[in-house]
Amino acid sequence: MNDYLTLEKINNNLINNNITKLEAINLLISLIEGSEDANVRAKCIEGLTQLELNNAKVFKTLESCLISDENPLVRAKAAEIIMLNFLEKGFSPLKWAIQNDNSYLVLKTLNRLIDGIRNHTMERLREEFFKRLEDISSTFKLVPKEALIILDLGIDLNKVGSNGQYYFIFGNNASCVIKNRHVQALSFSLKTNLSYSVSSLSKLKNLDLSCNYFTILPDLFNFLSHLEHLDLSWNDFSSFPKQLNKLKNQKILSLKMSHNDINIIPEWIGTLKSLKYLDLSYNTIKNIPESIGLLNSLEELNLQGNNLQEIPPSLGLLTSLKRLRLSNNNIREIPDSMGSLALLQDLDLKNNNIQELPESMRELNSLISLNLKGNGIQRLQESMSSLEKLKL
Repeated sequence: MNDYLTLEKINNNLINNNITKLEAINLLISLIEGSEDANVRAKCIEGLTQLELNNAKVFKTLESCLISDENPLVRAKAAEIIMLNFLEKGFSPLKWAIQNDNSYLVLKTLNRLIDGIRNHTMERLREEFFKRLEDISSTFKLVPKEALIILDLGIDLNKVGSNGQYYFIFGNNASCVIKNRHVQALSFSLKTNLSYSVSSLSKLKNLDLSCNYFTILPDLFNFLSHLEHLDLSWNDFSSFPKQLNKLKNQKILSLKMSHNDINIIPEWIGTLKSLKYLDLSYNTIKNIPESIGLLNSLEELNLQGNNLQEIPPSLGLLTSLKRLRLSNNNIREIPDSMGSLALLQDLDLKNNNIQELPESMRELNSLISLNLKGNGIQRLQESMSSLEKLKL
């Protein structure tokens, strides 16, 4: 019989009628109880669904996995099979799991199934799940409707820190900061999509979505009315997500979208009136829209590492600008309007095709740092020497 003890051999022997369904069940249970590989145990539990499940031994095995297995993947799979096939008999262990399991994977699985099935027993489990969410919310001093984000993002309920004012919860490449009963900062990476439960975070100020695999965003920015800082760097966007246009109704202060594959800045960028920091570095942008000049609160603009060949005159309207990074492009000429940037302190133009600077740049009295390396400039205008703060 030991010759059959791999999942593949059990399936093949069952298909070839070398063993009965009952024998296959017993062999799968032997693997579930004896294997040290959690993936094998979970796959064997899944394999049971293809056989006769009205078996007391099967239920006892699943119940034991749900209550006792050390691996959350196995517990989650056992919870799923019990809920779908042994709901009435499995009410007590399912209730126990809802009340006691600290794995986001198990709780998220239970929540998904509870939401998908409507009957009396499931309503009782739903009540228990809401109680658990209230307990989680109470533990972290969080409003209940925001607790689901912790499960959706795989944040470990056992990994918590506090300094008395903030709660920090982290795990599975995600973290959040809670203050005044609301998630105010959220960061996660290595995800392929954005959970819609993020839209429940009505007081969220900082959202870090960098280092993911996003190509699109869901429509949720209308709900994030307090959002101030958004980081979409290191994703797979080929264009500006149109949903960002909705940020014009909010006081967004910083937007980071570096290291994507964006080639066009939309004209509506000028509607983000509160923006102070904009980072679009290391994309494939060829042109800057004239509407960029409408960002009169902008203090730092980073467009280095793109395919820019020219700078629009409207850039000179950015009267609050202090730092401008345009290095590693193909810029040939600096417009006269650049001299209007009275607050500009740091200007990086290295590695372009600039031959000369306009006379107007002598008006940049706040300029401290100017990098012109890697251009074709033969000499600086004598007027540049009048800039007392400048350190070349």
